[in-house]
Amino acid sequence: MRPFIFIVLLFSSVLVFQNCGSPSSYLASTSTENPIDTPLDGDNNISVAPPELKIIPPYGEVYFYLGGDKGVIVCFHGTGGSAEGWTKDDKVNFLNDMKQSGYSFVCPSSLNRGDGTVQNPSGWNPSATANNPDVINVDGLLNYFKISATTPLFVSGYSNGGGFTSYFSLLTSFQAQIKAVQISNATGITAVLTQPDYTFPTLFNFATCDGTYDKAKYDANTAALNSKNPPVPYLMNNITFLYTDPTQCHDFMNTAPTSLTFFDRFLPTQNKYLTFSKPINSDTNVKNEADGIGLDAQGNLFMTGPFSGQRSFVEEQWQSVGLQDAYVIKLSPTTGKLLKKLIISSADINGVENIYDAVVDQQGNIYINGSFSRDISIGDPKVKAISLEANKSCYKDNLQKCIDAKTNDPAKPLPEQCVCTDQFLAKLDNNLNVIWAKKIGGARDDGGNEIAMTDEGTLVLSAMSDSVDYKPWSGNTATAWPTGSQITACNEKDGFALRVNATDGVVKSVLQIGGPKNQQIRAIAGDKDGNILVGLEYDGTATLGSVQIPAMAATSTGYRPITDGALFYIGADNSLKWTKSVSSGGYDNFRAAGFDSSGNIYVSGVHANLATFKTYNTTTKQMDVEVRSDKTPIAPILIDGANSYNQFIIKYTASGTISWYRRLGLSDLMASQGGGELDVSTDDRVYISGGFRNKLTLNNLDGKIVNTVYNLVDTGVDSTVVVVLNSAGLFQESLYYKGTNNVDDKLGNSASAVITTRIINGHTHLGLGVVLEATGALDVYTNDNTYNFPTSNNSREFSAALYVK
Repeated sequence: MRPFIFIVLLFSSVLVFQNCGSPSSYLASTSTENPIDTPLDGDNNISVAPPELKIIPPYGEVYFYLGGDKGVIVCFHGTGGSAEGWTKDDKVNFLNDMKQSGYSFVCPSSLNRGDGTVQNPSGWNPSATANNPDVINVDGLLNYFKISATTPLFVSGYSNGGGFTSYFSLLTSFQAQIKAVQISNATGITAVLTQPDYTFPTLFNFATCDGTYDKAKYDANTAALNSKNPPVPYLMNNITFLYTDPTQCHDFMNTAPTSLTFFDRFLPTQNKYLTFSKPINSDTNVKNEADGIGLDAQGNLFMTGPFSGQRSFVEEQWQSVGLQDAYVIKLSPTTGKLLKKLIISSADINGVENIYDAVVDQQGNIYINGSFSRDISIGDPKVKAISLEANKSCYKDNLQKCIDAKTNDPAKPLPEQCVCTDQFLAKLDNNLNVIWAKKIGGARDDGGNEIAMTDEGTLVLSAMSDSVDYKPWSGNTATAWPTGSQITACNEKDGFALRVNATDGVVKSVLQIGGPKNQQIRAIAGDKDGNILVGLEYDGTATLGSVQIPAMAATSTGYRPITDGALFYIGADNSLKWTKSVSSGGYDNFRAAGFDSSGNIYVSGVHANLATFKTYNTTTKQMDVEVRSDKTPIAPILIDGANSYNQFIIKYTASGTISWYRRLGLSDLMASQGGGELDVSTDDRVYISGGFRNKLTLNNLDGKIVNTVYNLVDTGVDSTVVVVLNSAGLFQESLYYKGTNNVDDKLGNSASAVITTRIINGHTHLGLGVVLEATGALDVYTNDNTYNFPTSNNSREFSAALYVK
């Protein structure tokens, strides 16, 4: 129990502030007046409907059910002084919803037995001291039910009981176990909510039709919660009449689905499975990764990437035919068992195959974006296989040199001129049978990166090429680009954003982002209206149509390249809506992107010290410094460590205005703060992966620390982290992978941490693929849980994990 001091409100004012419940006269007792003599007494699975009320001396009347495995909801009635309030139909239905959703519940009675009048009010004790008799009574009841110290608790109350949740959360001896608070038809107690120790995620469910609703008090309390450090998530929900007559506007339990979904967000993360690939031999090529990940509607997890040498993954051992093969696997959501696999390989020992990314559509088909250097066949030949021929012109003159290099030192990677690649795009069904496969490329080196999908059935994918004859292919015949395309000869490496018909793989449009040097697309996303985001890192300049973004002169050195970042927002008709850039003279990029359900835009990337964000001015044809909402320019952003870089997350409106900026970082280690993946779930929460060392903080635009995500003892190696923010940019939760403290143990950087989310049956499923480098053991921290896994004694292995909330 945490002591605190604040001004105690008079009880009468508490009633006015909280909105009183109906008087007790409307209650018709259906209680069975038989005391329970021993704990539970076989009643831990009592039926809730029809209502069954128990009297447990000395704690009074209580409804309870202790058969759920998610946690215990402690529920407080409104004015009336008795748990008999739970006999009303809408509240009985809410109790049943708790039970069916997997929660236990304990709904006790207040000790005060007034008649509900102004002269003799009844309800929960408003004392702000540690000896609050109602708090002591509820604590005794929870101990009576043997609620363990590790059981998650959730506090829920309506009307008078909604205000009491504020007191109980701070005074109870079970405080450390409380994960979230839900208050219905009350605004809580201001004197409590403003206390520094009140940091519980809090949901306000309030019917705006209720005559007792006071918007000013609601706004004041939500502002108080949001101003905390860390901020407390909150939500205003206008009650829908799920159970009861709409004329009963003050009734509380209409909000059951919203309340229980809210509680689900703050359950301790449940690790459903975690499986590792185990390299058997030492891997000198170190191309064993999880680069693409997706979930279908049943929760099956799909993962893709390259591998080389001999590997053991789940129940099977694989051997690459060439220098590098590619894989697609389907894993069970409940056991992690390998359900299906597809290996993409050339028969040539010099073949290098890769899969950069994957996306799963609503029907469970999976699309893969990859590359190949020798002829390949995609698909099971017993079912259907599609052959693609590699363009051999880039290495034919060096063929003997390549063969000699392989013969002289088989473990050494081939010279660069021996592994020119073409890009491929393929559609597989849910059992990994090929539906179609296409090739894109020219006479030189071609490849890709991210792939996404719009709701209109169009794929959007990134491509790169230095070919002067870059083109799409049908089978093994080159075809023309769509009408209206203006494709010029590539320089070093140009970037391309393609829209592709998901039904047949035909290219619908293509946009070229060029310049004198390299333009690498690192992020691509599409929304339901066909708009797309394209983010990249580049050196030199980046040009799309008439828009040209210059590069900032290099001012820093380090093991990372000197690049700038560009972001293009492109309409469904391929018109350019707006353009952004980030540059510092160090390592900068836009690395990941996504849309929410309202068309807002989320991007993630990295920037170095004194980075400047700019926006393209269509009138002056120049890049102007980005401004805040009050029109003041955003100053160059200062981060700790001149040679370091931090990961940023920005929310833009559809018009290009910055809603908020967050930065993950703090350490001045050069290898830290590596940008990673980003995914926006359909409930508009933002999941960001990254690679970090030592202390990790979430900072705002002015550098103020909003949250400390974790603070580890520095081992000089990277950890991989997933951080969850809500749509307001407020921290929700995190999980991270950390290697042991041996000097040669480290986790792969954030480029190896791929993530995807999907809401299935009301629960968010998070799929994660991560790479572990070197030897040792791996600790996975998920809120209150820690998992430890041994790894092999070889250099690089990858894992898949599924988390369900």
